[in-house]
Amino acid sequence: MNDNFKDINNDDYHKSIDLLVDINNIRLKNKSHIKKYRKIRNIHNAIMADMQDNIYEDEIFNYYSSENIKEIRNIIEKIGFGLDLDNLDDFRIFLDLIIYDNLPSIKSVVDIYLENKKYKNAEKNKMLEAMKNSVVSLFLIKDVDRDNGYVIYEDVFTKKQYQVVDVALSSSYISSNEIKLYIYNRLITYDDTSIATGLNCAFTSKSKQFNNFLKKNKFKENSSFENTLMLYKMSKNDASVFINVNDKYVNE
Repeated sequence: MNDNFKDINNDDYHKSIDLLVDINNIRLKNKSHIKKYRKIRNIHNAIMADMQDNIYEDEIFNYYSSENIKEIRNIIEKIGFGLDLDNLDDFRIFLDLIIYDNLPSIKSVVDIYLENKKYKNAEKNKMLEAMKNSVVSLFLIKDVDRDNGYVIYEDVFTKKQYQVVDVALSSSYISSNEIKLYIYNRLITYDDTSIATGLNCAFTSKSKQFNNFLKKNKFKENSSFENTLMLYKMSKNDASVFINVNDKYVNE
């Protein structure tokens, strides 16, 4: 069995993974594409922080407190799963949903910003456009390039491949012919560099629940809002895989 998928609740396992990531970060940190990645990630993080603050301001808060919120409630009732906003992971998923996803009667925060709150900073405006054009899907991890900090994502439905900068996952993932890793994530491409936003709903090909979902669910016909909640619900009940989020060294 792939060592990356066993004994994940063991403290020694987590320490060894963290050590691998730390060592690879030190080795990669001065490479030009890693420096570019960190710059892009910092622009994205600054916008996300600004959006999170402004969600509580009248313009956006009132928008999501209006009749439009009924559509979200209907989806939650259909899936039978709500979010506890006092839980950090749940809150991150909630932020991703309202910041990025449009529903028939609901604009995303990205669209609200593009329409009403253009930044004076050209890089931030460019990032807003990249966020609007982001791709959220279920991806198969096809390969990793540990020497350069890349992960190859393949969209399960379109078969399109993306070279994504991710030092943590590329450092810790061990490929296996027996077990495949799938991640539901959102990819942003900015200046030909693709980054993952960190939804990180992860599954292995050994998961019966996940395989049944792929066979039975009309994934492509659902809104990404609905798919995100369904897969997040499933991932919370699956302890067979551990994903190391790559944000430890962003602000260096």
